[in-house]
Amino acid sequence: MAELTLFTKYTTLENRVTNYCGLMLKLMYEERPTSFAEVMHEITGNEDLLVGPRFLQQTRQGHSVPDLTIDQNSFRIVFEVKLSDWFTSSQITAHIEGLAAQNDAEHKTLILLTNEVKPATKTNLADAYELAADRGVELQTLTFFQFLNSLKTVRSRYSDALGTTVD
Repeated sequence: MAELTLFTKYTTLENRVTNYCGLMLKLMYEERPTSFAEVMHEITGNEDLLVGPRFLQQTRQGHSVPDLTIDQNSFRIVFEVKLSDWFTSSQITAHIEGLAAQNDAEHKTLILLTNEVKPATKTNLADAYELAADRGVELQTLTFFQFLNSLKTVRSRYSDALGTTVD
């Protein structure tokens, strides 16, 4: 496990791209969690994804009704990044099975991030989409252009410094 950093030690381009995509999301979350949540909703297509705690009043829990409840639904979003749309079914299957085994995550999403998604790629991934659905994992394909557009959808909500980085 390696922390995200601006000065990455990775030598392969694919790993550096992954680092910088993750770093942008981390910076966005640290600056404004609500903007991060909006980007996650945009990327995953899941409006029910809860980022951060939920504050509830008078919510029944079994036979009691506490005055205030603060809880947080957990989620896990995993990215597989390729500089071309060359995804192997064995790698995707392993990611799906790994996510499915995570009992602590209510929402589980695998995002395949790449330069372009050709129609043939989606056809080749039909079995992976079916497996993901069977295992309770959402599978998404996303281009770098779509990823960047998701960051830009909330551009007006974060600082000039982070906005400049996105630009």
